[in-house]
Amino acid sequence: MGFDTSIYSGLEFDWIGIDGAEQVALFSSGGGGFIPDLPSVDVRTHEAAIAAILAKAPSTGARIFPVIPPQCTNTWRLVAERGLYAYDCSPNGGPYELEAVPLVARLARAFPVAVRRTFVRLPSALRFDASSTSIALAALR
Repeated sequence: MGFDTSIYSGLEFDWIGIDGAEQVALFSSGGGGFIPDLPSVDVRTHEAAIAAILAKAPSTGARIFPVIPPQCTNTWRLVAERGLYAYDCSPNGGPYELEAVPLVARLARAFPVAVRRTFVRLPSALRFDASSTSIALAALR
């Protein structure tokens, strides 16, 4: 059962999706990005799942696309080093843009059950891929 995602319009919200190959990605809505019906009604559960992923030691290298000021935490790099792709959306909406790519992607089954419960299964035809730098809204539905 999902929740009313319209309440997040204009607010940053991070969620985790899995593609048809069971690869995992962090999506940051930027306040304007599409947010699917989420499997948990408790937003804190999603935040806790992301925190649990970030608490693990890095398992791979990452290719980073955006330039982040050195005084800022590069969350894109941190999640990619833990095997997740990372996507961000503009506050004005539009497609999700690829921000970071893991050198070795981690599959959904490698995560603890409590974390996997928050994952959003995306359409089976969708594949996260370093050569595709954006994901259109239509591909997420």
